[in-house]
Amino acid sequence: MALLVALLAVFSSTVNSQPSYYKVTSSLENYLNVRAEPSVDAADVGNLDPGAQPLEIIETDESGNWGRIIWQETTAWVALRFLEPIELPQLADTIVPIGLLCAGTEPFWTIEIESSQNAVLNTPEAATPMSITNVTVSKNRSEDPVAIELFTKDYSAVTVVSRQACSDGLTDIKYNWAADVILQPDLNLLSGCCVTR
Repeated sequence: MALLVALLAVFSSTVNSQPSYYKVTSSLENYLNVRAEPSVDAADVGNLDPGAQPLEIIETDESGNWGRIIWQETTAWVALRFLEPIELPQLADTIVPIGLLCAGTEPFWTIEIESSQNAVLNTPEAATPMSITNVTVSKNRSEDPVAIELFTKDYSAVTVVSRQACSDGLTDIKYNWAADVILQPDLNLLSGCCVTR
């Protein structure tokens, strides 16, 4: 019974809706202000050019007029009225967007899904191009987690990507994706969060 309760707690933390992706509308004359808070009176912390994409909205404010984005190793806000939704290409028949970048700390690592056939694993030792050899969705859930098998001549890996809230442990950013990477043959397990670039 305790195991069932624990499993239900894990499943209940999963985000139920697909993360939303946008581009800055091309009708803007100059650029879109990026704000420190969801207000036109908040500090301007940067700008986005017309057509900039993809912007992953990780949450909206109470009014529904502002979206929080990851911005220069922190988060900031953009006015949703200047964005238009886009669909990103996805890996195989899954919800995983191509361009998803997953990262973890101690040791620092990243893995980026570059295309439907290729990914790159970066560790402190090396950047390693890897071939995607198989992609499968959980047999008892409709969309995730997604297991991605990767291969090089020296070793293989399985990356399991889930659509759920994730913290990198270093910042207060809450990401929409989490990942676990199992490296073979040594069974090294790396965990981290993901964002679309």
